[in-house]
Amino acid sequence: MVRLRPILLTAPRHALRRADHARPDLLRLAWSLIFGLLASTVFTLFVIPVAYWLLYANKPGHGLPNLEA
Repeated sequence: MVRLRPILLTAPRHALRRADHARPDLLRLAWSLIFGLLASTVFTLFVIPVAYWLLYANKPGHGLPNLEA
């Protein structure tokens, strides 16, 4: 969660900068860059950790160390 705030601050800024520089002939490229950046941010922050947790939550040796002694 330490990296959540910087990622959420920089990803929309980069996406908006792509929208600023979009020329009419490169508009499709700009839209694909914007949505690709936003989709990869959502996947990195939410989808991948949840999928990992669902797959490995009950398997020993994955995730947080077992503190039961």
